[in-house]
Amino acid sequence: MSSINTFSAKLAWLFKILFFMTPLFTLFYWLNIEPAFLLAINPFGIPKGHYTFNFFSKLLGFGISLIPTILVMILIYKLSKLFNNYAKGIVFNKDNVKYYKQLGQGMFVLAFINFLSPALLSLALSFQNPPGTRFISLSLGTPQLFPILVGLVIIGISYVMEKAHQLEEDAQHII
Repeated sequence: MSSINTFSAKLAWLFKILFFMTPLFTLFYWLNIEPAFLLAINPFGIPKGHYTFNFFSKLLGFGISLIPTILVMILIYKLSKLFNNYAKGIVFNKDNVKYYKQLGQGMFVLAFINFLSPALLSLALSFQNPPGTRFISLSLGTPQLFPILVGLVIIGISYVMEKAHQLEEDAQHII
């Protein structure tokens, strides 16, 4: 087995482990998060004192967090499939092109979800407040824009892989 195959097999296993660990990380976060921690890092853009933090809001926060978590799990699964093929020595085939396209498209969806999730989470953590003190936070920055850039690069790679697959197929038909 070449070093590329071995490295790809190790990455495929890493992605399989991450696939199962990702929802556990999300669950652990919401089971153990404390209001003092939220005040310190303020990941949802909620002003101090503008949120209710009880079991129901944690449960709602976990449910909303599952949206990006599930998408990340899908992307990790596609990466696992891609590196399984590389481990088998399968580089230029239609499945790999399909995985690259799906990864690129998934990054675009992730950018959109990264825009909506903090808004939904801020609303979930403040919806139990009295009217006039509920809060929704929208932001547009690196967490939303970076996946778009990565998605463009991955879709570019899928185009190159598709052309390489076509060249390989054409070479097989030459006598």
